[in-house]
Amino acid sequence: MQQCPMTKADRIKIIERCLDDGGRQVDGLNGFATSADQRAVTVASVYIAAATAIVAGILAFLSSNAISLPVIAAGIVAASMFYIGALFCLWTAFPEITYISGNPPPFWLYHLEKNSEYQAALETQIDEYKLKISENSSQRSAAAKRFKRGAFIGASAPIAALSTFWLAWALA
Repeated sequence: MQQCPMTKADRIKIIERCLDDGGRQVDGLNGFATSADQRAVTVASVYIAAATAIVAGILAFLSSNAISLPVIAAGIVAASMFYIGALFCLWTAFPEITYISGNPPPFWLYHLEKNSEYQAALETQIDEYKLKISENSSQRSAAAKRFKRGAFIGASAPIAALSTFWLAWALA
């Protein structure tokens, strides 16, 4: 089966379609990033509240006459883990600047000054979108890993605190 050569008009239609799809993909990645950042901040705020409550409990416990090293050690471990988990979650919520769809006027000005063909300018835009999508995807992947670490550390705080309590109690 012999293929017909692509016309210039068809080529431009395909390029324009690539640009539309690329723009939607960049926008979709940014929408995902926004919702992921909101989740990370929510988890961080819960962890900070838990760490603050534990520290307040430790301080109240220290001011009483019933001082227990296992309870204090367990509280310090739990509060520290919640705090560290919150820091990872907050680090997730403030990634590097992500790319948005479209290009600033200087991009198009370059092509106007060079008197580029429409097709050449659009093909350059496709390369820009490839870069933007790749950068946004790698930033989101790194942020997801940080969030998982933070969530795991904070979620492990009660188990670590209980283990610390039993260890300190056994050694006391």
